[in-house]
Amino acid sequence: DAWGHVTQARGYYDLPTRMRNTTGAPLPPGLSILHFALSTNANAGTKYVYLYGIDSWGTGALHNYVAARLLWNPDANVHEIENEWLSRAYGPGYHAVARILHDIEDAMRAFIVSHSSSLTELTPALVESIYLPRITAIETGIAQAARHAATQTQRDRLSLFAAEVSYLRDSMQQSGWLEPIRGFQHERPATAGPAFAKLHTKERAQTLLWAPEARRVVIPWLGTRRGPKIDGVPSEGVWSDAAVLDGFRMMGSRLRDRVTTEVRVLYDRSQILLSWRCQNGAEQSVDHDAIEVLIAPVTNIRWFVRLRVGHDGTVQSAVGQAPLRTSNVIAKTGYSSSGWSGELSIPFERLGVQPGHPDQMWRLNVARAHRSTWSSVSRQVDEPEHFGFVTFGKAPRNDPSARL
Repeated sequence: DAWGHVTQARGYYDLPTRMRNTTGAPLPPGLSILHFALSTNANAGTKYVYLYGIDSWGTGALHNYVAARLLWNPDANVHEIENEWLSRAYGPGYHAVARILHDIEDAMRAFIVSHSSSLTELTPALVESIYLPRITAIETGIAQAARHAATQTQRDRLSLFAAEVSYLRDSMQQSGWLEPIRGFQHERPATAGPAFAKLHTKERAQTLLWAPEARRVVIPWLGTRRGPKIDGVPSEGVWSDAAVLDGFRMMGSRLRDRVTTEVRVLYDRSQILLSWRCQNGAEQSVDHDAIEVLIAPVTNIRWFVRLRVGHDGTVQSAVGQAPLRTSNVIAKTGYSSSGWSGELSIPFERLGVQPGHPDQMWRLNVARAHRSTWSSVSRQVDEPEHFGFVTFGKAPRNDPSARL
């Protein structure tokens, strides 16, 4: 009311239920939110409204329709509008779709209240709490509604809904949330034409879902064996006994990098030893290629060392993390017709710690040129909470090199 003394040309702008990168996840229509927001503004004399809807029309059309109707009549009964649209869009079996949307809405409301936060993206916690336990029920409900559809248009709308849910399942499988089994099948809507193809292409271009993982490795003890010569070519037989870090994931997913990276790790009483072989890729220029090693050797994982070794053997310690003097850090690289390789020695003294005790857990990740990582990260390399877990293989009691 106070604003009424200032101007009568008040407007309202909002994104009440919109999320970025939904990746096919059906968002609830938010009927109570729409009714509250628009009726309140109408009663307050608001003249202009700029309201974002849901981009994915396959699962968000109900929300967009209700919002459009309320712009003309903010006091309309949202449940009557909902039933009208669902019955016309999906046919006699529309109650199955209604149950899906209401269940997701109840779960979303409880999630937001319990986490005391608003949501603008499909977060891992949201996927785990809401969509992971419901994905099969969602698919079953769509199939049930499709069996009762009376017209081709209704079948096409359900197929559009199913297409987005199918993408959700595919993304959950590729990101490790679900086992890679055959997902819910759908057909291209017969009457959807170019609009369906455009929407589906846009959905496929969105960021895949991401799920944290806990990759683990035990680093073997080098012991009395002669260590490798750090010359950039990991050809010594001792590397065959090293721990292998492979299966690098593309940033933000668990999709395997098509360009192979293999890292091997050993340790002795004075140093951690790493070697790697990096395959050339059509889109991967050696001129900009590098390996980054990120180590958190203490309880506080925010204190971590980040070393970058370029293809030419130059070593850099990243700014902003735990400082590391690169003197006595030895790195060499080499080249072959299939790619490049490297070897690296990191003295424990430069890490400011003693060699890891067998019962002590460290955190480790290795990245390839901001492209892929050994342990999956959501957005960027320096996410220590998503580094892999490392323990150290026990040194034999009768091994004199184990005496510090």
